[in-house]
Amino acid sequence: RTAVFLLCSEAGVLLKKIPEERPAPVQPGDILTEESCGPNAAAFALRLGMACCTRPEQNYNRQLSRATLYACPLALGGRPFCLTILTERPTLPAEGGFFVLQMTACALRLESEHRLPCWSAA
Repeated sequence: RTAVFLLCSEAGVLLKKIPEERPAPVQPGDILTEESCGPNAAAFALRLGMACCTRPEQNYNRQLSRATLYACPLALGGRPFCLTILTERPTLPAEGGFFVLQMTACALRLESEHRLPCWSAA
């Protein structure tokens, strides 16, 4: 029961999974739009432009049926992305997930703005 960070493009394509070696129900190249896999926090964050959370019972896609997702849109180098935490921990409080997500998104924005080394879509 571990968490992974997912970086999605504006089109909902999963670009990067951190850590790469950790198992997850989705992999780079998967598409996380509502059209391709049903309602999920990444799709909502991209569409609504705000932080979102979906619980396992809200994810109709079989791959995500045990996952809680916390997602927020962010811009890196002036390009829109979505950062998502995916976890199978059923007891993680929403505010804890959003706090971690916002702190990570803030750090990524700062690294991007100052051109410091960070993981990227490239």
